[in-house]
Amino acid sequence: MPRKCIFGCTNTGVAYHVFPSANRFPEQFSAWVRSVGGSLDGPTDYEYYKKKRVCDLHFKLSDRNRCNRLNALAVPSPLVQNDDHIEGSNHEDASDDDEHESEDPLYLQLDLDYDENTSDQQKSDTDLQIEKPKLQPSTPSRPVKTKIWDTGATLDDHDYVTSEKKSCTMQKPRTKVMFEPRGLIPPVFTPLNEDLTVNYKEIPSYADYMVVNGIKAVLVGGTTGEHMSLSVSDRKKIIEAWVKTKPRSGLHIMVQVGGAPMADVLELAKFCASANVDSLLTLPELYFKPKTVTELVNYVELVSKAAPNLPVLYYHIPSMSKVEINMPAFVTEATSKIPNFKGIKFTSNDLSEGAQVKRNLKEGQEMFLGADTLLAPAAVLGMKSSIGTSFNLFPKLAQNILGAVENGDIKKANSLQRTLSLAIEAHLPEGDWVPIMKFGMEIASGLTMGPPALPQQPISTESRNRIVARLKLLKMIE
Repeated sequence: MPRKCIFGCTNTGVAYHVFPSANRFPEQFSAWVRSVGGSLDGPTDYEYYKKKRVCDLHFKLSDRNRCNRLNALAVPSPLVQNDDHIEGSNHEDASDDDEHESEDPLYLQLDLDYDENTSDQQKSDTDLQIEKPKLQPSTPSRPVKTKIWDTGATLDDHDYVTSEKKSCTMQKPRTKVMFEPRGLIPPVFTPLNEDLTVNYKEIPSYADYMVVNGIKAVLVGGTTGEHMSLSVSDRKKIIEAWVKTKPRSGLHIMVQVGGAPMADVLELAKFCASANVDSLLTLPELYFKPKTVTELVNYVELVSKAAPNLPVLYYHIPSMSKVEINMPAFVTEATSKIPNFKGIKFTSNDLSEGAQVKRNLKEGQEMFLGADTLLAPAAVLGMKSSIGTSFNLFPKLAQNILGAVENGDIKKANSLQRTLSLAIEAHLPEGDWVPIMKFGMEIASGLTMGPPALPQQPISTESRNRIVARLKLLKMIE
């Protein structure tokens, strides 16, 4: 009998895809269930969706590899994607009992491990004869299983699909984008001279300070770095100055490229891709703000395509950007559509939402909390990576907080967190975040940070004196 799509379609002449295996790929299975408006409340729900199908018209071009087959991260959309459907790219409609239909079309169970000492693999008579470097399929009378490179997949190195009278030349796979930094990443300040020009000479000493204090990675161009107030030319020169410290410091250099017109954002992303930067972070569009998850994903995707060889993370800071979009849903969709999407800086005090984001991320991705005063409680919940301004001033203290949590000494972690929170609060009454913390960095590190960039203003001498007095009382400085 004709098949019926779970969305109610009765299309003919298109492929009908069953859900990914709930046992082998539980997260992808759950993503499909959510996409069709379902839920998994018990064992019967799993059995129900295992028997359901989604017609090919509910998938976009971005869900496909170059042979027009679904890639490993494809998730159906409730809306029929007529504009994206490719004529002739799918199987003919067939009955439910076709013997060749896979129980798991996205991930067919086919193990073809290359043996460097032999040229051919021993396979069953339904498999293609594969030789390196090309696939040489036979011309069977029914669909057969074949293995092709899927350069867009991020869950696995290969995509296993069913092929009907089609061949696909095996091309050299794109190098998989990796992202390894974990733990603490200080967002560095931009040292300025009194005339508001950039003090590039201070950057090598800044890098040395980070290394001596056990820091392995830094963020250049974040809120703390004030790059949203600087020209593209200055931003590039600052990036170059930090990259030049890498041979000596070994620091991972992450660069935030957003907070500028779209053309400038893409220019900066392309620049970073060729400048030996290690990873990118991007704010959302700040004027024509995205209003939906998909609009935000589309923006981040544009940035990612400008630097396809770099890991790209999203900078969620709704208190400043006023872009308030569900982050668990965002990271799920971004992961499915952007091969080099590797996580998020989550600057929010909502640890419940943060925990959901953390659960929705995949292996090789990370969530960096952006709330310094919640470092300990977040770590207890499993969120052990963080990007925070105070890690510039008090890097050892922040590291000791994470160390105490790791050792199971929650009492010590809470005590150290209280100390860090009080040190931060010593600054807060005296002005805006960057000017007060930039001054605090000078007295805590001995480095020359200078004034904030316009339009922000430096704090008064009286405010400086009060900050110093409070920090001395806390024994944070001598």
